[in-house]
Amino acid sequence: MRKYLISAICVSAGCLACFGRVILSGRRVGVRPEPAGDHRFALNPGGIFPKIPGDPETAVRSFRHLYRAMIGFRTNRGRLPAGFELKDLSRPIAPGIQLTIDDISCSDAKTPEFAASRPETPGPDYEFNYRGVRPNGRHKPAFPQKGEKDLWFSSKHYKRTMAIGKGNNARMVNYGVIVGLFSDGDIQIRSMDQLVAVRHWSNGMQIRFPDETGLPKGLLSVNDTWQNLVDEARLNSRNQYQR
Repeated sequence: MRKYLISAICVSAGCLACFGRVILSGRRVGVRPEPAGDHRFALNPGGIFPKIPGDPETAVRSFRHLYRAMIGFRTNRGRLPAGFELKDLSRPIAPGIQLTIDDISCSDAKTPEFAASRPETPGPDYEFNYRGVRPNGRHKPAFPQKGEKDLWFSSKHYKRTMAIGKGNNARMVNYGVIVGLFSDGDIQIRSMDQLVAVRHWSNGMQIRFPDETGLPKGLLSVNDTWQNLVDEARLNSRNQYQR
């Protein structure tokens, strides 16, 4: 799968602090291409899988405004907002910053095409990850230290899972992209071969961005981890049958 890295160049350092970079894994370029041009393959890899409707740039635009809102609130109140504060659209979240419904939910996920595409995410709302814990179990601070990188928001609206093959050769394949907004302002669009998985129990995993603070070393990609889980389950089933 092709890999890309896009870095959005802002006019000033202040603008960069507000809006951050946009990353698609692979290479860094100075000028943004036309919308959706670089992740079409991930959303419809060679026509092998059903095309995922929508454009991840929709989430990117939302996340830019969300980041401004988070920094504005934190500067004004000395903490990050509670979920209900962020969702209260009746008043500005911070001085001069008014969020809209399209800032906290994905407009692409409200279309008939999206509903018909077997989405994994049941609703249009973005995931609020800033209140969670890091992969190592430690609480995510409101003010991360220099060099630390916490996932604040994510969109899985552009990810799908599909079974290919039959019988013992059948396997589930994750494809598409996940969009993430980080505490340092980075906005990343990562395809499945660029995301990693943390195994938390014998038959499950949690998808993570590869540069989150607190990740263990030596993690495999999402599909490699998934395939290992499937192979182990088949081996355990075969061993139990032979007993």
